[in-house]
Amino acid sequence: MTPSSQSPANPPARDPEVSAGRTSSSASASSWPRDAFDDVPEEGARVGAHRALDAPAPRVTRQIAGLLLAGAVALAVGAAAYLLGGNSEAAPGAASGASASPSQSQSQSQEATESATPTQEAEPTVEPDASVQVGVYNAAEVDGAAGTTAQDLSSAGWTVSATDDWGVGVEQSVVYYADDEEQAQAVADHLGIEQVASDEAVGYPIVVVIGSDLAEDGA
Repeated sequence: MTPSSQSPANPPARDPEVSAGRTSSSASASSWPRDAFDDVPEEGARVGAHRALDAPAPRVTRQIAGLLLAGAVALAVGAAAYLLGGNSEAAPGAASGASASPSQSQSQSQEATESATPTQEAEPTVEPDASVQVGVYNAAEVDGAAGTTAQDLSSAGWTVSATDDWGVGVEQSVVYYADDEEQAQAVADHLGIEQVASDEAVGYPIVVVIGSDLAEDGA
């Protein structure tokens, strides 16, 4: 008998872990339904994967959630800025309208006041009374001051009864009167004299004393 035809007396022992692994793989493979990954030659090296049963749905990571939150905040800020910008543009027009209202109200109020206030009529001018005698006296150091004033009063309508020197020089012209204040004031207004005084001791109903102020003005 040739050595090649003889069977070994002691066959090589199999590794129990390898056998167990093959058994476990066969058992686990038989528990899955057959699909495209199983259509491979039995003798070849099998490479593939099976779908997991009841696999959980993918979850959004914290980074993606943060980006979404930041985007929402940016949109909210942009919308608020747009609304505030529109209101600020409309504000000047409203402010100008509000500022115009007080001036219009003031103008209308002034017009109403002017229309309600009666127009003051000018006081009637006192006409010269020729029956009232007037004495004119020169108290200035200007020759002819009394005569010039007397001629002016006579032309206006008063009766000048006397002209003379006052005896004492004065600066401010004065019109004295005994009892007719109205005619005395009329004489003073006509000559431009500011001072009018009552004096019962004067020799005429109205006495005009020409001072330096009136004489220098060309009385």
